[in-house]
Amino acid sequence: MLVDVLLESGENYIFLLLFAAHMGSIRPANIKAVARELVEKYPDKFNGDFENNKIWVSKLTDVQTKRLRNMLAGYVTRYWRVKKRREEPS
Repeated sequence: MLVDVLLESGENYIFLLLFAAHMGSIRPANIKAVARELVEKYPDKFNGDFENNKIWVSKLTDVQTKRLRNMLAGYVTRYWRVKKRREEPS
């Protein structure tokens, strides 16, 4: 089995990457903190559209990598949608 081969060969990092791909959307606390701060500071810039949020995250932060930008934009999108849903009167 692939997992046994990876563990025997000492490539734990690859195993962890393969395992992490099936875990879901668990995000680091620093991503969540920055995303929440951006939404609170600039509520008129963000909305439920990932592409829009990706552009604004690039403009408002000094993110160095595409992956980090996308993680921030993804959480901003999710956080914004949940926030708007909570604000709607039932």
